[in-house]
Amino acid sequence: MGYLEDLKTQELITDREIELRKDSNFNYDEQTYSDEHYNTDQDVMGGFNIVDDGYEIVESDNNSVLSYDDFTDGDIVLSDNSTNAVSIGFRCKVIQVNDGLITFQTSGSATLKSLNGAVETLGEGSMVDVIKISTNGWLISGDIS
Repeated sequence: MGYLEDLKTQELITDREIELRKDSNFNYDEQTYSDEHYNTDQDVMGGFNIVDDGYEIVESDNNSVLSYDDFTDGDIVLSDNSTNAVSIGFRCKVIQVNDGLITFQTSGSATLKSLNGAVETLGEGSMVDVIKISTNGWLISGDIS
């Protein structure tokens, strides 16, 4: 089975897209495309990682889902750029899987913005978007109070 047909089998591409790609004479290196742009091992583009209390978000978490699955409350740390360089525009999702609430903390000179100053998840099943909005600035939104 070819690369495009494999994508079709996984329902990541339609028959029409296969036709257009074949008809366009677009010449691409399938191995490079597969390794760099298409994660065959995971459904989440950046990955799915289980994190613990005190976890510090890092650049490699970009476009990932971070799962906090403890039964006790814990913190996720958003650092300033001098401590932990994370690119502006970085995004990830944080989910609370069990009873343990997540509180978002900053370190160093990092600042955190959210609606009404909310920094803690609401409960089991909560999902929070985390975005780096400036050199030392973070924004969180979602199921928080």
